[in-house]
Amino acid sequence: MKERSFIKNILVRLILTAPVNLKGIIVIPLLTRLYTQEVYGAWLQLLLMRDILLPLLSLRLETAILRYLTKEKEPQAIIKGVFTVTVLVTLAFLAFVYFFHGLAGDLIFGERTFAGVLFIGSIWIAVNGLMHVGLSVLRAMEKITTLSLRELMSALWTVFSAVCAYLLGLDIEKFIWLCIAGDTALLLWILFQIRTPLPLTSLLRAWLVLKKFIGYSAPLIINSLFLWFTKSIDRILIVNLIGLSAVSIYGVALQITNVMSIVLSPINFVLFPRVIASWNMKKKDDVNHFFSLALTMTIACSIPMLVGLLVVSDSLILLLAGKGYHTGKLLILFFLLAELAIMIYQNHLYAIHLVEKTYLLPVLFVLTAAMNFMLGYFLTRSIGLLGAVIARFCTFGFMALVVTVWSRKYIRFEIPWILIGKMLIISLVMGGCVYWMPMSTWPQLATVVGAGCLIYAALLFGTGIVTKDALSSFKREFLWKNA
Repeated sequence: MKERSFIKNILVRLILTAPVNLKGIIVIPLLTRLYTQEVYGAWLQLLLMRDILLPLLSLRLETAILRYLTKEKEPQAIIKGVFTVTVLVTLAFLAFVYFFHGLAGDLIFGERTFAGVLFIGSIWIAVNGLMHVGLSVLRAMEKITTLSLRELMSALWTVFSAVCAYLLGLDIEKFIWLCIAGDTALLLWILFQIRTPLPLTSLLRAWLVLKKFIGYSAPLIINSLFLWFTKSIDRILIVNLIGLSAVSIYGVALQITNVMSIVLSPINFVLFPRVIASWNMKKKDDVNHFFSLALTMTIACSIPMLVGLLVVSDSLILLLAGKGYHTGKLLILFFLLAELAIMIYQNHLYAIHLVEKTYLLPVLFVLTAAMNFMLGYFLTRSIGLLGAVIARFCTFGFMALVVTVWSRKYIRFEIPWILIGKMLIISLVMGGCVYWMPMSTWPQLATVVGAGCLIYAALLFGTGIVTKDALSSFKREFLWKNA
């Protein structure tokens, strides 16, 4: 029953968040044709800011909500305390951007031309930071469907805003204001859903409620800063060493390869609250089982996607963004490998959270941030965008290896080496079969994708990895029954 519920939550998360993960790709042809490469690069840098600030605006207390909310006798007090802290930090952040927009513009955009875009974008990020806390409450309650629907609505509103901007010829500032309007309405809706329409409390009350979580969350602030630096230094270096236009080219390739997260991110998203529940009930065997299952699903799903995206990447970028954004398959390959490493790292990082050893993580993050900066600086200067992505892969590959070895000290999960080998072979066969097919138009590309899926499915059955009985059992257990 628990395994069925776990996999069903992953399937629900996958279905509902596919448009969320595809949002960046959907708006590529709209924004790249509406704006110059510099303006589109500025938009990508705002997304980069959002990645770091969403957890930091709450001082990583949203993770404490996820880790401890179900154990607390007064959950509403914790929720209000975290919202209060987040609002205060958000106001301080907006004040900094307002008074030091020149310095912030130099850091994020490499120039001060987009100071107005930066402040409006910061307001949008602030709204998203408050939404992030509300969504963390829903995740702690394992309300995966409700949470995913809210994220889906936010993604659809962003796409709608991009369509309006394209059709009406709106500048980047008006496009961002449209995004702000939709996300603000969603934030208010989420507050009512978590039964906290007035989410603020006094500072004294917030301190009394949250002080016991500081030892858990404080190291995570350092972790987030250095992890963001590790994930983002490639684009910061590109801005300063090559230029904002190069960031837009690099960013398109990154968003194409992020398609892998459509399948992989729901696995680790559902994994954390599920293993927390088992860990708190001292069911170590269940924890081991879910970590093993998550690793198997991550690898099994990623291998065919990696090969498939590598095959179609050149044509996909050409059709979405145009010739000016072409990068080459080698750069895409390293992007894909880095994405897989990130997903494995994220899955196994949860073991460190379970045993509450987060105070040890800053050592890893400081080391890898320095590693990525040094590698990225020298490789970007010498071989350009390819050097930046090679440094990215080396860094995250190292992180995935270290965290996997580290987590196995506490969690005994299995690595399915035989399955990995089989799926790699059949994925390469599938890729070889469709590689020579024409892909210069959308119908041709759709034909290649469809053919690849059919070939891969046939190989799964032909090699015995998937059997008819296993498929029937899966339908009976996970699709026809309620969890």
